[in-house]
Amino acid sequence: MGTAKTATSFGVGILGVYAGLFAPDIDLLLLPILHHRSIITHSILIPLLLKRWLSTPTFAGFAAGISIHLWADSLNTSMGFAQVYLPVVKTSLGSSASLAWIFLNAFLGFLIAVSSYRKFAWWIILAYLIIALLYAIFNESAVFIVYVFIVFSVFLFIFKFKNIKYNKNE
Repeated sequence: MGTAKTATSFGVGILGVYAGLFAPDIDLLLLPILHHRSIITHSILIPLLLKRWLSTPTFAGFAAGISIHLWADSLNTSMGFAQVYLPVVKTSLGSSASLAWIFLNAFLGFLIAVSSYRKFAWWIILAYLIIALLYAIFNESAVFIVYVFIVFSVFLFIFKFKNIKYNKNE
């Protein structure tokens, strides 16, 4: 892949991350139908539905951005809104199920991002970590979230290293 094409892919991927960081909160514009932290918008459902129309770097970035947003939400236990809600009826899943839903979708978003663009998996992991830290600091204003992202990033690198090592032995 040429340098210009790589730079374009990277730029498009970053735009996807940016869109993904703020996409879950689109439910705030749809409050008559959805509650904030809707099960629809606070999941990987939207990127999966849009995959057909997105380039691979945009799709990977979008999934990563939503994943980062969900990790931050899982650590932000603001009153009332820390739960995930069903659409229309606006009924909560409950605290435990909501947290499980957000963790599961955050983790799946990361896996989708890395697996959809394997050629740049290490770059995706590095960009994911940097953007997650910046998002935690500037959007969430929470130092604790930064520590959790650091621990999570160590897990990500171990996961990726094991994956590479495993693939070489095949």
